[in-house]
Amino acid sequence: MTLDPYSAWTDEELVSLSHGFRDDLYKDQVALVTGGAGGIGRAICMLLGRLGARVVACGRDQSKLDELRNSFGERGIDVLTTKANVRDPEEVAAMVEAVWAQCGALDLVVNNAGGQFAAPAMDISPKGWAAVVETNLYGPWYVMQKAAECWIEREHPGSIVNIGTI
Repeated sequence: MTLDPYSAWTDEELVSLSHGFRDDLYKDQVALVTGGAGGIGRAICMLLGRLGARVVACGRDQSKLDELRNSFGERGIDVLTTKANVRDPEEVAAMVEAVWAQCGALDLVVNNAGGQFAAPAMDISPKGWAAVVETNLYGPWYVMQKAAECWIEREHPGSIVNIGTI
């Protein structure tokens, strides 16, 4: 197993990676992970699934979501997927409601979806900058707001984890 933090781990490596958590820590809980099909989000989905959570991975690319579901399934990790763009509050609302409809609950939200341009600031267009702000700032807000609204309406507690990188 490679431990190079700059290379992506395979699903086979992620499923066997040691951790310090109780195996059933998230048993009977539903976790929604935005940006769940790749990178950090994929690793979060794998760990939550290994810890017993019913995982719902959100992303914009259906083929990546399908690949995630198939790969995890081959390793005994059941994951639901939903295509949604966190920059669109209507898509976010539909996504959160779909989680409740399919799973009967939502206990944990991991706001992991993010994006940036690896370019000098002078080379980023106003449209590109708006996409970064909408994904990294508005997106998590829309998800948090809708999740909280559902928790209050249903008198169901929940937790939110926001992921940020530089």
